[in-house]
Amino acid sequence: MQHWDFINYLVEQYGYQKYLEIGVSGGECLNQIKCRVVHGVDPNPNAKGQFKITSDEFFEMLEPNYTYDIVFIDGLHTEEQVDKDVQNALKILNPNGTIILHDCNPPTEWHQRSYEEFIQQPGQWNGTCWRSIVKLRQRSDLQVETIDADWGCAIVRRGQQDPIKIVSPFTYQDLERDRQYMLGLISVEQFLEKYNIKKYYGLSRATFNQDFSNTLEQESEKRLGEFTDMLLYNENFTMVKFHDGEILNMLTNNESETNCDGSNYYRVLGDDLIKAYIYFLHKKDAYINSWPISFEILEKMQSDFKDVFDNSKFLYSNMLVQKLPLKQQQITFFKAIKNSNRHKLYISNKEMIQALCPLLNISNAIIIPEINCFLQKERIVQLVLNQVQPNMIVLVSAGMCAKVLIAELSKLKPNVIYLDIGSTFDGLVKQSRDYNSVPGYKEALLETYR
Repeated sequence: MQHWDFINYLVEQYGYQKYLEIGVSGGECLNQIKCRVVHGVDPNPNAKGQFKITSDEFFEMLEPNYTYDIVFIDGLHTEEQVDKDVQNALKILNPNGTIILHDCNPPTEWHQRSYEEFIQQPGQWNGTCWRSIVKLRQRSDLQVETIDADWGCAIVRRGQQDPIKIVSPFTYQDLERDRQYMLGLISVEQFLEKYNIKKYYGLSRATFNQDFSNTLEQESEKRLGEFTDMLLYNENFTMVKFHDGEILNMLTNNESETNCDGSNYYRVLGDDLIKAYIYFLHKKDAYINSWPISFEILEKMQSDFKDVFDNSKFLYSNMLVQKLPLKQQQITFFKAIKNSNRHKLYISNKEMIQALCPLLNISNAIIIPEINCFLQKERIVQLVLNQVQPNMIVLVSAGMCAKVLIAELSKLKPNVIYLDIGSTFDGLVKQSRDYNSVPGYKEALLETYR
């Protein structure tokens, strides 16, 4: 496998959208990348990248808050420049993003000769990139390993690792003595297994967790009050659901099965849901309304991403579910949305849009199919991107697909509140759940929020 194969594998597994390449040259790698956004930086005027400037100049001129999902560093192969490129890349890397570096495992001392020697002695040159990797593996706030293929492809991700202990100054002779330890070498097979989302298939065991349930329910009013304050102080956050439909879709291979709303459990949707929840686990301001059940699939994610797995990210599953009698904290939360001066956008089917938009003072809406809207995911994302503004409040009622839409949108438009409200206001137009089928439910909603 070549370095672009590793890059495209991660792009596919994690649904990456935006790619940056430092050191493009003839575009051999750049032309292979399967991302929606592909940017290349190279100071050579004859290079194929869009930006004919140095990487230092590029990072300096990059728009504030512009980020990438994956960055490939293959520029000037000196320790000093690689150090700078990595630090700059970390600043513009999305949560759950990845940096890949090429030429990190020189097979001989000649291959890691200095830049000055390379000018005098042209030929294959790995440079001193490997020294940057050794330093990165001494940090506790990153996860760094090197695929033992194609001259050494290092993977850098935010996370935790046990820092290696290397006495400076270290030499190439030190590397020769213990490459495995210093570079964190892994085989191609180990790479494919570690970053393969299919490892989550079939993890169906589930156990009710009473203590977890009690804790989440007891804290629900307090937590919802915190989100109300965030609304009032114009802070941004993301809130999505993690319920039975999402779980079943991630596990099933029978696409003829449907959830309670009639949407099919498409395998590709299940894969996108896995990617979305991995993203939300890494996203600092993302929160998950979860059933109080210990799901094996979630436990596996917890093990794989223990560095970012924080129970404070999990909220009571029914936090936004409005049952009679309506709870004051829920009323306060939704009235804060209604009375907010921020622009609001609602993504749902036509009937729900007609009912909810006037009730919560929502001026913008995008109509989507009530069933199987996932089949139009790309079109919906593009429609939303054309309307979303910074600091907007985006409410989504799109079933299982809501999580996928929110994950993709929040990568591209991060400074927004995204709320997966699901069936919270279904009672305005239909009886979809037990709680909104009781007499007087619709009238109570209308009287409360008018």
